[in-house]
Amino acid sequence: MTLDFASFLLGLGVGILLMLFFFARAQHQRHVWELGQVQNQLATAEQTAAAHQETAAATHHQLTLVQADLAHTTGQIGNLQGELEAAHAQISALQSELEEARTPAPEPEPESEPTAEPATAPEPMATATAAEPTSAPATPAAASADPGVKQDLKVVNGIGNTYEKRLNGAGIINFAQLASHTAEQLKGIIRPQEWQAVDFESWIVEAQIFGANPDLLTNQIVKIANLNASEAQQLFAGGVRTLADLAAQTADNLRPLITPADPDKFDPAEWIADAQKMLEGK
Repeated sequence: MTLDFASFLLGLGVGILLMLFFFARAQHQRHVWELGQVQNQLATAEQTAAAHQETAAATHHQLTLVQADLAHTTGQIGNLQGELEAAHAQISALQSELEEARTPAPEPEPESEPTAEPATAPEPMATATAAEPTSAPATPAAASADPGVKQDLKVVNGIGNTYEKRLNGAGIINFAQLASHTAEQLKGIIRPQEWQAVDFESWIVEAQIFGANPDLLTNQIVKIANLNASEAQQLFAGGVRTLADLAAQTADNLRPLITPADPDKFDPAEWIADAQKMLEGK
C-alpha cells in the first residue's frame, strides 16, 4: 500500500513537471514568434525611414537648384532693370535734344557799336566795391512786367527751349510770372527726371533780378553760358556792359568783380572766350 501511494505521488509529480515543461516551451515559442514580428516591423520601419531620407535628400537638392536658379534670375532682372532705367534716361535725353533741335534758335540781337564806351577795361573795375550788385534782387511783387508781354526766359541759366515751352504752356511767359512761383510749383510744371538736377530756386532769383533790372536784357552778355543774372548784374555794376567790354577783359580783371553763385563752376576765362566767339559770329 505504501509503495502504491509513493508510485502515485511520483507519477503525479512527473506529470506536473511534464505539464510545466510543455507550458514553458509553448510560452517560449510564442515569445520567439512575437519577437520575430517586432523585428520584422522594425526592419520595415527602417526601410521606410531610409526611403524617406532619400526622398528628403533629393527634395533638398532640388530646392538648392531652384534657389540657385532664383538667385540667378533675380540678378538678371536687376541687370535688366538697370539697363531699362538707363535706356529711359537716354530716351528722355534724346527727346529733349530732339525738341531743342526742332525749335529754331532765336535770332541774336544786333550788338550796338560800342562808340560811347571804350572796349578796354573801364575805370570802375579798379575799385573792389564794384563787385557788389547795384541793388538787391527784387521780390516777386517788385519784378514789374506787363503780364501780357512775353519775355525770353531762356536767358535764365538752366532754361532751354523745352523748359521754356513747358513754362509757357503753364501760363508763365515773363520774369514777373516766373518769380511769383515757388520751387515746388515749378517742379510740378517742369516734371524733371530723377537724374536731372534742376535748381528751381536759382530760376526764381534770376527772374527777380531780370524783372528788377530790365537793362540786363538788352545785352548779349546774359546769353553767355554759365553766367547767371546775378553775375551779369555784378559785371554791369563793374562797368562791363557789352560783349566787347567782356571780350577785352582778362580773367584776373574779372575775378575781383564777381561773387560767384557756384565757385566750383566760376570760370571767367570761359566767359571771355564765349564773348569773343559771339563777336566773331561763331
